[in-house]
Amino acid sequence: MKKLIAILRKANSLTCKSTKEDQLFAKTMKTKFEEYRLPFQVGDDFAYFRSRIFYRGILTKERFEKRFEDTRNQLIEMWETMTYQERNLLLQLDLDPMKSEQPFLDTPNGKIWIPFFDDLLNSLYDHQIAIFELPQYFKLYRQFADKVLPLEERGLALWSAGFVDWIDLCADDQRCVFYYKPTHSLYTLDATFQLTAYPLSKKPIVEESYVRLIGMGSALLVNDEIKFIRELLDSKLVDTKTKVRIGRYLKKEHTDAGVKA
Repeated sequence: MKKLIAILRKANSLTCKSTKEDQLFAKTMKTKFEEYRLPFQVGDDFAYFRSRIFYRGILTKERFEKRFEDTRNQLIEMWETMTYQERNLLLQLDLDPMKSEQPFLDTPNGKIWIPFFDDLLNSLYDHQIAIFELPQYFKLYRQFADKVLPLEERGLALWSAGFVDWIDLCADDQRCVFYYKPTHSLYTLDATFQLTAYPLSKKPIVEESYVRLIGMGSALLVNDEIKFIRELLDSKLVDTKTKVRIGRYLKKEHTDAGVKA
């Protein structure tokens, strides 16, 4: 696929470091990471996307905590007279509508709302948020770097759980495929967290067709280069000049396999 990617890259060399949209988003993330004294690095597309997943986790954490504070403040006059169970029940009722708006990873151990926290902390945020009144949990609001786990521990499934605004196309246990509009590129991520970009045209003749993207994604999922090329040639998501180059490549590299260019 390396030669094919090189052909595609000639027409579209965009990365997450070079699009205005992503440059602005990176600045927003950097500010948030610095607020919590967390390391921030977006040197390549993988690091950028990984940071976006982490960033969305921070926002979810903040939203849980803000809803907790808002509910407690609204009930401040009766708060001290309520039992822990009563407080927690009311908090859960207030949290439930907000939860429907947040991405999460569904696992056998429960829902993961904050992917850089372990299962226990996620369970507490999900079901026992009243416990964060206890002194031992106070510092989690502002200081939690020592609780951060590598996102890779969540596996590939995390990348298809809605933490980043891309189009999830397909996935299995070994690979996931998605389309990211700002760079006009398809991406594959394998089980070793190797990210590979497959650029489409910077200015496609038509907006990306979900059905067409699914076809391309299905080919990439099983590493079927010939099928992927056929999908490219049949689409309007690469320009004519690039199609000519792809056609030449197909004829040169795959005619021995009985493929007609």
